[in-house]
Amino acid sequence: PSCCQQIHQWYQMWLSEGGVYHSWDSLTAMQKARLSPLLSAGSFDWLNRFTGEDESRVATAWEDIQYLRGTGEAVPMDMRTLLPTSLAAELHGFNGRLWKTPEVIWRQACWQAFAPGNSTYHLYQCRYGVKWPNGSGFHCIDGGHATELSAEFDTPWGPPSAEVLCALSARFRCQVRHVYAEEGCGFCGYSEYDHGRLADHESDDIEFSDEENEDGFRDVTGPDYILDSLPHYGG
Repeated sequence: PSCCQQIHQWYQMWLSEGGVYHSWDSLTAMQKARLSPLLSAGSFDWLNRFTGEDESRVATAWEDIQYLRGTGEAVPMDMRTLLPTSLAAELHGFNGRLWKTPEVIWRQACWQAFAPGNSTYHLYQCRYGVKWPNGSGFHCIDGGHATELSAEFDTPWGPPSAEVLCALSARFRCQVRHVYAEEGCGFCGYSEYDHGRLADHESDDIEFSDEENEDGFRDVTGPDYILDSLPHYGG
């Protein structure tokens, strides 16, 4: 709680300054010395790339974070908006590299008190049932009915947890039918939710044709409920 209060205080202070943008060149030498190892350790988790200890690359990472902060871009099918994530784990990162910082930093009492025990890899698997809690290749399908909405998306390497779909159904006070398939491993299933409650579910092995098609794959032949729900190979 004390760490969250401190972060909130800093955030409110930043807002009171009008959300001032601080370029890398405007930072003091001490600020750069503190930020460099943090950016070097966390850049892959935050920006999907390594900076190493090269100051020019660290500076570019800082500028990119400043840019992303102001875009307001949303993550497709972000499950963290349905089930809250952990701020400490998010900072810790998927690979858990943030806390692998120089001894002069991590030996500070305030740092030790804040450092979480797990990376987001562990958190996402436990809370959302998937490796990354968002839907890639996400797009909506307009079926022409005012009270219905369909969406397609992929997740690695299995379906989202029932808790995620329950939260989705509860959030919009609606019925949700979720169909999933993973042809590579040959499993599939469906679940139905009603206003936040799991109403029905089924899991099966995918049925394949005996002969391969012209692309070298065996066609999916069942169960019936997935035949019209596979936009492409994979799920």
